[in-house]
Amino acid sequence: MKKLFIALLITFCTIAVYSQTNDVVIETQKPTTDYLRNDLHLSAGYFPIIHFTSGSVSYYYGVQKWFWVGAMLTYDYFNMPDWNDYADETLNNRRIYFHYLGFAPAIRFSYVNKPKLKLYSGVAAGVGIVIEGGNVNVLPCPQVTYIGFSYGQKLYFGGEIGLGFKGIFNLNVGYRL
Repeated sequence: MKKLFIALLITFCTIAVYSQTNDVVIETQKPTTDYLRNDLHLSAGYFPIIHFTSGSVSYYYGVQKWFWVGAMLTYDYFNMPDWNDYADETLNNRRIYFHYLGFAPAIRFSYVNKPKLKLYSGVAAGVGIVIEGGNVNVLPCPQVTYIGFSYGQKLYFGGEIGLGFKGIFNLNVGYRL
């Protein structure tokens, strides 16, 4: 029994020594991509029909070169005519003022991915709060970007045409990491 135990011990020790040799070297390397994955941008928007301006901060993460997920935070200031009072001539100049703060998860599809030029479309949906006088209401917060572009590599500027809480026309500046 002792001889069997000593023989197994010597066999396992020999196997352990030979298994630590460097015959095959497996190198690990950081995964590389040919695009910058993190995108942070600030935008200013305008909706000419009802006269509101917006400012927003957006962050996107590039899951694929063409598919981005992220979120938007926006602040809007509305200054529009009270459409209910147009039948009454004496109240024709009355205006409605209110503030809107919205948050929405977003996705973006990039269909032109040149080193400096990107063309994309996107959609976002979330919730927002409206503050009018002393009243606070919760409303949906949708945004559809029909077409957007950005020009530049790390530091870039761009614009968007869409519809939703960011407005119809947007100009933005951003940074990619």
